[in-house]
Amino acid sequence: IADTPSQPRAAYDEAAIAELAQDISANGLLQPPVGRVVDYAGKQPITEPRAWIDSLQAPGAAVQLAFGHRRLRAYRLLNDQHPDEENFWRLPVDLRLLTDDQMAVMAWAENQQRRDITAIEQAEAIQRMVETLHWTQEQVAERLGISRPTVTNKLRLLRLPEDAVTYSQVARFM
Repeated sequence: IADTPSQPRAAYDEAAIAELAQDISANGLLQPPVGRVVDYAGKQPITEPRAWIDSLQAPGAAVQLAFGHRRLRAYRLLNDQHPDEENFWRLPVDLRLLTDDQMAVMAWAENQQRRDITAIEQAEAIQRMVETLHWTQEQVAERLGISRPTVTNKLRLLRLPEDAVTYSQVARFM
């Protein structure tokens, strides 16, 4: 299972992952992550449902998550802590036929619900959408449900000198 290239989150709070792992251990997985099947190089989605079966049974098959990256890390932690318990060997994933565009929007929407994603991480995610999906700033705004000036202002953060602002200072103002 791999992260999506569209994942806005760059850093993970290890203590929060440990808390999530404890919750999953106690209560089970409440919501499986959503992902798609990708080819062996992990670059192109497999868009034919019948091809999923063949690709998932072949060595090197990959699933790319749209969201659920924290749950994946919690499962990996649980597997490390309890290697003999089969419950944590495999993370259940809701597989869907998803385009790159849909993956980017899902990753954004899921992470927007979290409070700990920084304005810099948001700006970097928007920049990746512009560069890799070839979206205009207007398209980013429309697909993410935010205003065009917000997109522009977030992208401006990436042009600030590194020593001019820290992640926490930026997060307070956005």
